[in-house]
Amino acid sequence: MFKVASVFLWQYILEHNLVFKVKFCIPAHDEWNIEVPEEIADEMTEVLKNCMKKAGAFFCRKVELPAEGDAHDHWIH
Repeated sequence: MFKVASVFLWQYILEHNLVFKVKFCIPAHDEWNIEVPEEIADEMTEVLKNCMKKAGAFFCRKVELPAEGDAHDHWIH
């Protein structure tokens, strides 16, 4: 699912001309850490969660797989 969600996120980035604004920092198993300008941090948090949910629905059609996300000024783990 992670790879499919990555494709959905990349499509969004391309469609919204964010190629040089969104930076993939740490893709780890089932989470992403991306850097974005502060003014689009909340928007990208929602986009990222939606991409993950969409990827989950691609494989699991009967049960919704939730996704979580937060915006911070440093890595929280």
